[in-house]
Amino acid sequence: MKATILSFIVFLVSMPLLAQDSVPFQYKWIQLKNGMPVLLIPVKENPVVSSTIVMKVGLKYENKKNNGVSHLLEHLMFNGTESRTQKQLYDDLDRVGCYSNASTGDDYTAYYILCEEDNFRKALEIQADMLFHSTLPENKIPKEKSIVIQEIKRDKISPSYEEGGIFHHTLFPGSSYGMKVLGDENSVKGISRDEILKFYHKYYAPSNAVALIVGDFNEKEMIETLDSVLGGIPAGNVKGVPADIRIPVAEKMQLLEAKSQNYDVYYRIYQCDRVDSTDFGAQEVAAELLDRALKQKFSDVDARISCATVYTADYGMMKIRARVTGKDTATEFDKALTAFLKGFRIEPDEVKEIANRMIQDTVFSLERPHFFGMLISPQIAAGLKNPLYPQNVTEKSVNRFIRQLNGEDRGIAIFIKGGEEKQ
Repeated sequence: MKATILSFIVFLVSMPLLAQDSVPFQYKWIQLKNGMPVLLIPVKENPVVSSTIVMKVGLKYENKKNNGVSHLLEHLMFNGTESRTQKQLYDDLDRVGCYSNASTGDDYTAYYILCEEDNFRKALEIQADMLFHSTLPENKIPKEKSIVIQEIKRDKISPSYEEGGIFHHTLFPGSSYGMKVLGDENSVKGISRDEILKFYHKYYAPSNAVALIVGDFNEKEMIETLDSVLGGIPAGNVKGVPADIRIPVAEKMQLLEAKSQNYDVYYRIYQCDRVDSTDFGAQEVAAELLDRALKQKFSDVDARISCATVYTADYGMMKIRARVTGKDTATEFDKALTAFLKGFRIEPDEVKEIANRMIQDTVFSLERPHFFGMLISPQIAAGLKNPLYPQNVTEKSVNRFIRQLNGEDRGIAIFIKGGEEKQ
């Protein structure tokens, strides 16, 4: 048993204190003997444990021909392994009372399980079997393609479908990030089983995965379980393709058109530092404070105006979005927003308030471990190391980020004109 524990490199995390001299939750990064990193967060309030395994593969690694393969593969992972048929997989999950789900994003695909602590080892064995020993049966592919195509059709009738496509194509021209995660009907129909298998074997390996374990567990026993179930799987040699995606910069507002949507929309987009930056926490707090301030200042323009950040391993982005009516309104709003941001300053008490609230929200979400896994998967895939990132944020670092928004690199403003009928 001692040799098992020594097969790990364990990284202890020094925890800064809140103003109340208390730590909201503990966390620890460990690295399995095959190199797979695991984030452990013990939560004793609820007698369940969740495993989120984030595969660092998604839309990023697709092209026009195989667009949608990551999402299709996510569906196929529940259809059978080298040792279990699809029925046996579901029966075994039911037998241990395990909730199981998955999701696909721009640069990740995440798989979630949740069960009682007593059954966790068995559930983890099933999850590991699905992820690293799937067979992707030929006879299951048509059904899963049909399901994905139905999702694509539902997506197309969404009022914001064309807006989203134009938005991403404008920001990421010539990049896979400019495509849809779901793919399109033709690309999904045309993907062969051999292509899916090749994609699977290329990217699904422990060397391309990160695990998050949250819940009521004994740390020593959990490490032994992880070592036994996941640590012995061959690491593989997956090397991600690094990219430095830059958000376009333009002095003039970009004028675009989406005939199928019945509204006009304005965006202001800024480049942000990535998740692994020391300024990540400041950017997140700034976005929260800006979202609140914009709703107060510009509610007459759009009561649902929003400020949000998006991160992948290749870029960070902050976007301000508002529904407007007409180009002239968008132009005036752009001027008003620029003036507002130039004068916008944040006080220390506001930073502390938002940072503490963000941490409280995290603590609350930890009570539903699988839900927390869904929320944090994009950031983990993008390189997040410290789930308590708001703790170290200061008024100085937040205002420094706000000042950067007003620099020469002001990002890009986009106006998307909809069809004639407006709501």
